[in-house]
Amino acid sequence: MARIEIPETRLREIPSLRHVGAPDLSVTAVSDDSRDVDGSTLFFARPTVSAPADRFVADAIERGAAAVLGGGLAPVPGLIDVDRPEEALADLVRGANGWHPDLFAITAVTGTNGKTTVSHLIAGLAGAEDDPVGVIGTLGRGLWSPRASYEAVGNTTPGLIDNWRLISDMVRAGAREIVMEVSSHALSQGRVEGLPIRTGVFTNLGRDHFDYHGDAEAYLAAKAHLFTLPSLRQAVLNAEQGASARLRETLEARKDAPRLLCYALDHGRAPETCRPCLTGEMETTTDGRMRLSVEHLTDRGVIETRLAGRFNAENLLAALAARLVVGESLDDLVGQATRLSAPPGRMESFRLGGTKTVVVDYAHSPDALENVLSSLREGLPGDASLGVVFGCGGDRDRGKRPEMGAIAERLADWAIVTSDNPRSEDPEAIIREIRAGMAEPDAAETVTGRRQAIRQAIERLAAGGAGDCLLVAGKGHETGQEIAGRVLPFDDREVVRQAITEVSA
Repeated sequence: MARIEIPETRLREIPSLRHVGAPDLSVTAVSDDSRDVDGSTLFFARPTVSAPADRFVADAIERGAAAVLGGGLAPVPGLIDVDRPEEALADLVRGANGWHPDLFAITAVTGTNGKTTVSHLIAGLAGAEDDPVGVIGTLGRGLWSPRASYEAVGNTTPGLIDNWRLISDMVRAGAREIVMEVSSHALSQGRVEGLPIRTGVFTNLGRDHFDYHGDAEAYLAAKAHLFTLPSLRQAVLNAEQGASARLRETLEARKDAPRLLCYALDHGRAPETCRPCLTGEMETTTDGRMRLSVEHLTDRGVIETRLAGRFNAENLLAALAARLVVGESLDDLVGQATRLSAPPGRMESFRLGGTKTVVVDYAHSPDALENVLSSLREGLPGDASLGVVFGCGGDRDRGKRPEMGAIAERLADWAIVTSDNPRSEDPEAIIREIRAGMAEPDAAETVTGRRQAIRQAIERLAAGGAGDCLLVAGKGHETGQEIAGRVLPFDDREVVRQAITEVSA
């Protein structure tokens, strides 16, 4: 439930409201919470997961709301009934602020993995010191900065009115471009309807959120909704993903098909239907940096970056494509990309004893864990070993737990299974379900307490050989751990730093 304050405006001054008989009165706020209204508040009646759109209309009227905005509602005093209430809300916010419809544009990034990194990279490519870019996503909201010190927002994609409130703050701060992560939950719940999303970016599709969507088909259908939004003018798809074929069909079925640009790290895996395509060829330099050779039409370039791993090469290609599709040149983007780095909690590295590495990453789905472990394995010198500490969240898709156990067993030399965010579940029961996917579960160590698990893993790393590496996976940038209804302070990065200091003393 949310509220947005707007400059005082008469409802009949907004064309889309005047044409449907809006009352001749002024409002200074919009709220979708019937408990948070007064005589100058427009109540926005919207459906929720648990209630229909008209569930709280009577309460809002009784509490004195100036009017009610909704679609297909039973007639009530002060009702403004429109076919697309989200579009009417957008007109109201823009009209009240005197903003031209094209004053700012949003790039929306969706996919199972990579949303945060791709959004961060797009904002880095789009922004400049005197040209701020807004960011909304898992790391929070704010104007882009290399270290991504943002204000927390709760959900990856906030609710619709919260989105308008955050966007309004950014536009007033000078942002004319905003990059936001758009989750499958948000797309299925209408949290981005009516927003001026001009560019949609799809990264990949793996297993996640089946507890909510039910199966892969419903999950993909939710993602595909991004590419049906009427405001969309450009689209970027990962040509190497089979799911992109479905999204191409969605785009081609539109009367106003957006401009499409695909990207692929492996040129040979991009189908003919995705040509022309931004392609890349990756190699790792002797000092551990990535060198990415990119090609688009007749333009070519080489990017050397601190980003690491195949999946980050794909993330960078997605970000480049998102800027190319709006008309920027590859030459300019190549120069900017060299300076980019990953956001906090994404392949964030810490050194132990000068020759060993601890990597903290947000990987919390099967695909993400496999991608990170595979990338770290590729970069290991000689006979160095790779360890992993990980768990799975409670009250979420249980089917991915044994899958992640099998991946850790296959790709790591040793593993410690621990708690992630157990929420209301028994942490040990979650661990048992993870271990059920392992062929030899007794070979994996179990340490329920995450702090102790990380400490023991770093002690084991310290006792190992030069070049060894440890992945601490699942929580990344998070600064809390959800246990039995409480969020306790916990930051994998701080725990790693402390353990390294203690073990090195």
